Amino acid sequence: MTTEKAEPSIKSVREILKEKKNLSIPDYQRPYKWQTKHVQQLIEDLCFHYKAKNEQKYRIGTVIVHNNGDKVDIVDGQQRITTLLLILKQIEPQNKELIDLEYKHRISYNNIIKNNEFIESFLNQLSDSKAELSKFANYILDRCEIVYIELNDLDEAFQFFDSQNSRGKSLEAYDLLKAYHLRAIPSNDPEILNYVEYWEKAASGRNEDKKDLGFIINLMLFKLRRWQKYRDGSVFTTDQLDTFKGINEEQYYPYLTPIKSAQALYQMSKQNPFMYREEYSKMPFSVSQTIINGRLFFKYIEYYRELYNELFNRKTGKLKNIKIGVKGEDYKEIDVLDLIHNYEKSNRIGDVFIRRLFQAVVLYYYDKFGNSDLDIAVKQILKWAYKFRIENYSIRVETIENAAKDQNGILHYIDQMIHSKEILSYYIPEPNEKTRLGEVEDIKCLFKEGDENGK
Repeated sequence: MTTEKAEPSIKSVREILKEKKNLSIPDYQRPYKWQTKHVQQLIEDLCFHYKAKNEQKYRIGTVIVHNNGDKVDIVDGQQRITTLLLILKQIEPQNKELIDLEYKHRISYNNIIKNNEFIESFLNQLSDSKAELSKFANYILDRCEIVYIELNDLDEAFQFFDSQNSRGKSLEAYDLLKAYHLRAIPSNDPEILNYVEYWEKAASGRNEDKKDLGFIINLMLFKLRRWQKYRDGSVFTTDQLDTFKGINEEQYYPYLTPIKSAQALYQMSKQNPFMYREEYSKMPFSVSQTIINGRLFFKYIEYYRELYNELFNRKTGKLKNIKIGVKGEDYKEIDVLDLIHNYEKSNRIGDVFIRRLFQAVVLYYYDKFGNSDLDIAVKQILKWAYKFRIENYSIRVETIENAAKDQNGILHYIDQMIHSKEILSYYIPEPNEKTRLGEVEDIKCLFKEGDENGK
């Protein structure tokens, strides 16, 4: 991708809100989420500068837009633009020159209604003179300025997010993926808005008790896709978007035939479930597969949210049924989920790193072999991962990266396995006796499991 030179310009609010008639909010944008406190801060700032020095220009932020043919899509600045429109339309409700923006999220409508009520109350207290309020509106339109950046390439536009805008919330790296993959879906696809709504629901964590997008994409899928290629998976940023970019669905390469054939077979099995074996009714994805751009990307992400939930849901996950023997005053068994979440000091940052490493590798195994020898695999992966915790005084990001990318590590061993029972052959030596084993007493059981009489 060639880098497009950004040429910011300074525009008055009038130039943007009255003259940019084709300004729009694209499908990939998050809802309008400003609360009353954000609106109050902006309108009080405007009032202060209006009253104190209304002849001077006042710069109120940055707007980044993407020139998208017959539309100019707001990439960054939606929160502030929307709030300015609410203020101006409250002062001059009959003003037809102001642009109209279309909002597609219920959250946006709810916040607009609530903030409109606040703005109306604020303006009534500010002045009961229509003439004075009209002067205030003209001050906003003509004396307030915005740094305006318009780019023709969407990916480049995302690189210019206003990092100083702390009153709104910039998009996450995975939201750029949403924009990218929405563009690969035909605009007349009846499901496109469903993908957007479901994505937003997942991003906010409002989808049952499944993990949100940030966790699944940033901490599971990104890392696994990078580690599988021996590449750094520490942090998912906009520089690594290619990790989740792939091939358009209509593109033909011979190596894509198995992926597309599996998808076609899955669709046929859904339409005629009694004609096909049960295994064909499951979504045909694999963690490290080539991404098919568009609708299949959204299904890929949701598939792994479901898969993670099957394994690690604290109430119903499969790992609740896998027990580890713990020797104390009396021998007892504890399920794996309770163990990794509840041992003493389990919430230290290094222990969290280890837990995520364990979860990612288990997810990788389950994705490849399903329930076959899952209990054995979980215990092997548990011993492998927590051996790093037992042997190291501190666990850093580099510790995790080195372990995951190690050619002799368990992740790449699983990658090469043909049969699930091969996991038994992966050798994990006992922790070094000279290490700090005693400081993590609760997880010593991983290397003494089943030894009721051991010391």
